[in-house]
Amino acid sequence: MFESLYLAYAREGLANERSAIELLRKYIDWVEGFELLGKELHLRSVSGKRVSIYELSDGHRVAAFMALLYAIARQPSTVLVDTPEAFVHPDGLTVVADFIASLAASGSQVIVATQSIEFLRGLLRRARERGVLDSTSVQRLAISRDGVARTVARWSGEASLSSIEELGADLRK
Repeated sequence: MFESLYLAYAREGLANERSAIELLRKYIDWVEGFELLGKELHLRSVSGKRVSIYELSDGHRVAAFMALLYAIARQPSTVLVDTPEAFVHPDGLTVVADFIASLAASGSQVIVATQSIEFLRGLLRRARERGVLDSTSVQRLAISRDGVARTVARWSGEASLSSIEELGADLRK
């Protein structure tokens, strides 16, 4: 999957590769860039060593995938992200949130599904730092026993962050 994404855009150049690598370095400090060797995508280290995406931990792989999405994003874009916090070490959550907020700040519409209040709180804080919190909307959904989703609460802008912080540590409350 990584390789097909990379190949599709590498021919034209990765629009945001430098910025993506700078963000990724906050979590994987040795990374210098992406590189395709044979049919496999690698991260290139500052020392020139190449590490296969598939040799990374799950959390590093998620962060690398978010970096790749950020690197290939062209404007305008719509990006759908389902549970971006899955398999990511707590230290990496802010980096993943930063990628998503950066995509929004660059003009992309980003739709995120998460069950993590901690991740959502961090994402909203990053959105504030990037100046896009006012255009952010959060919906809390509940799914009934028969599988029907309904909106339980809806917030936007600064109210979304304060409401999430008041909600506490469990979205299921």
